[in-house]
Amino acid sequence: MDFELYMERPLAESLAVECAGAAVTALVACWGGFALSSEKDGKRELTPINALIVAGAGLAASWLTTVSLRRFLIKLNP
Repeated sequence: MDFELYMERPLAESLAVECAGAAVTALVACWGGFALSSEKDGKRELTPINALIVAGAGLAASWLTTVSLRRFLIKLNP
């Protein structure tokens, strides 16, 4: 997304889109971290590679949510 797009759209819309992206990132990180962690000595731990996988999945989900929601809102309110 271009910076000009952020300048053209209302601030409330941009904040809503970014908040939705952040919420999706948090959900993916939480669920992905729990799913990929292993339990050792009564503690759940992520290996470094699994942490990178969770971070990448969170970033991808955030990007997809932001782009999809932005396109939807542009169609809804040109």
